[in-house]
Amino acid sequence: MEGLKFRALYKKTNEYADIDSIDFVNKIVVLKSYPLVRSFGLDKVDFDEVIIEQFTGLKDKNGKEIYEGDIVKEVGFEDTECIKRFGFGRVHSIAWDNHYLQWCCLNKGDIDDKRDLQFVSYKYELEVIGNIHENPELLDK
Repeated sequence: MEGLKFRALYKKTNEYADIDSIDFVNKIVVLKSYPLVRSFGLDKVDFDEVIIEQFTGLKDKNGKEIYEGDIVKEVGFEDTECIKRFGFGRVHSIAWDNHYLQWCCLNKGDIDDKRDLQFVSYKYELEVIGNIHENPELLDK
């Protein structure tokens, strides 16, 4: 597991940027990897201009970091009904569970139908296939 890391979805352009720092007092986020914003001198943005997502500390089968809000699929899941419908195993969105204080996989984005992310990643290989902001249709299937 790695340390705390965040990314931000810049709402105006619907693009992601890495976060350099977060100022909770003034409610400002400093972006470090977003050239379009920086070219306008806006590397500092207000909280209401971004959606902040936290890194879970896990990576998918390809080494891609898994963040809150990502949509992952289970690779190696052998449920034939899922494979018939989707061409691959179950699909989950990633969210934090305040009750159990852990990252979880939500089935179809439903907070009442969830599993522990650590357990799922131990049992199956996961692959990031999108996120809830850019690819919500992946959860509708």
